[in-house]
Amino acid sequence: MQPFSGLSLISQSRFNEKDLSLQREDLGVQAKYGAITASLAYTYSTFDPITGLLDKQQELLPSLGLKLTNNWSVQGGVRYDLENHQPIQDMLSLKYVDDCFALTASYTETFVTNTALGLVPDRTVMLRFELKHLGEVSYKTNQVNSLFTDLGTGTRP
Repeated sequence: MQPFSGLSLISQSRFNEKDLSLQREDLGVQAKYGAITASLAYTYSTFDPITGLLDKQQELLPSLGLKLTNNWSVQGGVRYDLENHQPIQDMLSLKYVDDCFALTASYTETFVTNTALGLVPDRTVMLRFELKHLGEVSYKTNQVNSLFTDLGTGTRP
């Protein structure tokens, strides 16, 4: 729903196909004023798609973007676990857009640790190249950890 230009309200729900119980609810608000874009999303989930188990989760995802020029913008955001009072992930991106293509460089840091699933904190750099009228190509690596390793001890800061 967009009550007026510059403000959007978003809601989507996912229900269990057998008993119609709520599995996921996403609520969000996006606002744009001049060169600034801000959003806040809330997610409630009773099902973890990674493990396939019932697992109630509540998350907030605030983000803020700034259009630097007609072609360049920067955006950052944090995914926050309301139950455990800790960040899950943070993101920062720099984007160039013109009439023909878009190029985005993003850095994501994930703080999730789950030894049963083999999940450890992770850093990812991604470059994404989109041709506006033909398609897109992207490249992603999580090998950035070697860039942040202390050469003397072999450990991350």
